[in-house]
Amino acid sequence: MRENHEVLRNLVAILVTFFIALDGSAQKPIIEWEEIPAGTYTMGSPVSEAGRKEAEIQHQVDLSDFKIGKYEVTIEQFKVFVDSIGYLTDAEKGTGGKVGSIIWTGTEFAFRADVNWRYDEKGNLRPKTEYKHPVVHVSWNDAKVFARWMGCRLPTEAEWEYACRVGTLTPFNTGDNLKTSQSNYDGSLPYNHAEKGENRGKIMPIGSFAPNGWGLFDMHGNVGEWCSDWFSEYLPEKHTNPGGSAFGSRRVARGGAWIYNALRCRSADRSSGFPADRACYRGFRLVYGLNSDETDENETIAVNQEELAIVPAIDSTQNGAIKWVGIPSGTFTMGSPASEADRRENETQHQVTVSAFKMSKHEVTVKQFKAFVDSMGYVTDAEKGTGGRRGSIIWTGKEMAFKEGVNWKCDVKGYPRTETEYNHPVVHVSWNDANAFAKWMGCRLPTEAEWEYVCRNGTSTPFNTGNNLTTLEVNYNGNYPYSNNAKEGYREKILPVGSFASNKWGLYDMHGNVGEWCNDRSGNYSTDALIDPKGPEWGSTFIFRGGSWYTSAKRCRSAARYDDNPWYRSNDLGFRVAQ
Repeated sequence: MRENHEVLRNLVAILVTFFIALDGSAQKPIIEWEEIPAGTYTMGSPVSEAGRKEAEIQHQVDLSDFKIGKYEVTIEQFKVFVDSIGYLTDAEKGTGGKVGSIIWTGTEFAFRADVNWRYDEKGNLRPKTEYKHPVVHVSWNDAKVFARWMGCRLPTEAEWEYACRVGTLTPFNTGDNLKTSQSNYDGSLPYNHAEKGENRGKIMPIGSFAPNGWGLFDMHGNVGEWCSDWFSEYLPEKHTNPGGSAFGSRRVARGGAWIYNALRCRSADRSSGFPADRACYRGFRLVYGLNSDETDENETIAVNQEELAIVPAIDSTQNGAIKWVGIPSGTFTMGSPASEADRRENETQHQVTVSAFKMSKHEVTVKQFKAFVDSMGYVTDAEKGTGGRRGSIIWTGKEMAFKEGVNWKCDVKGYPRTETEYNHPVVHVSWNDANAFAKWMGCRLPTEAEWEYVCRNGTSTPFNTGNNLTTLEVNYNGNYPYSNNAKEGYREKILPVGSFASNKWGLYDMHGNVGEWCNDRSGNYSTDALIDPKGPEWGSTFIFRGGSWYTSAKRCRSAARYDDNPWYRSNDLGFRVAQ
């Protein structure tokens, strides 16, 4: 087997050389390789590791030998590629809808139109003194094209962690901690309460620190590195040369960066991004070997950029513990009959046919939203002050009022939320925030039609529980029952997701607890029969549904519709996701 492996390796090398010779382009840059021996290791992190993520489940991996770049690809090397084939990066083309890339302003991440691999965060052409820096503002698409042009590939996630660890089981290949004399990261945020270090606030030239035991530089920090895999949940079984999921919406990135804390630099830490994402903290290195490669057998080194479109998600559970419920297609009557107590004029009944889809079993939790914020450095509208004021709307016990210092991570008193609230639905999030989370997950917000279809679950009554709603079934203000029914208790707070029985399709809290943003802009219903309606194309406000912990029962009805500005946020409004 070993002899056959070497024969096949030599054959691939001959074919790569042949295609490069046919290319007729300029001399390709020299990559300094390190030979990585075959071996078996434990991928992921133990439950005892400080700061570990749920996506780091430990499992055994067998890997064949391969070569990996000693350094991250530099600006100088990437420039040779661009000059040779006239390549335009996603930042330059505006893939994703905007020309430019994400930068760090010193206080937040922001998108800037004149930034890309060759223009720095101020829009200035990079000087030759930076040519030995790792290239950044490159997307996974860009990295993949460069790798193919070079006759190589991106490392699999398993190869990356194996090469990083060099046989270690500790959080870092340097041991139980990481110093800023060993790596370029934000030393003001050390690992596990260690002593603070230097925060350089910039990318360093490749090779500025000592290599690991296999001679690889900057596996921790400096810039994050794209891997070839789609981001997906690990399986606990033993794997041989794993290449990740066959489908997905986000690609894996590893290694932390100059802008991140030490926690994000751990050997097992996993990040991800859409294939067209680019930023000031992410680059890549190359691998040469026979391990998993996504290039088809009949595909040549020459690559058409337009073929590298973002692949839509098949299942986005990879980015968090989202539990999905499959919803069958069907036709239902949307809206409420004229005879329904407390109905509103905007609930005109009409027939709607909905295609099959998936809906999250629960509302998105504080814990799940935290994973998104930690991954992207996202700042919510409440924190930014979108709409003119920082903070959010709270219930004082007498009225709704705006309060500064309140957001998804700080409660109505301005105190950071404790881990005991991590399984509560996230609130103080705007439609903008919910939509950003959904896109990060590779899914979307449900349409209003999908929401009501799932809520009704085949019923035509005011609630999916029948003609009435009790506080034993739902979290709402029992002082205001439906249609002159008897008053009940009032909890005056949000409860954890799944605190009550689900509806017949297995969905929890479709009535009450917190309201839920939908994808649609608000508008009047048509009386025509519709198939998969998505709401008006234009409009300034967006729909939310379901009622909440402090509203009356009538606002929890299956047909009840409310709307507000996309930056509106409050202590009773959250969301769930669909795909």
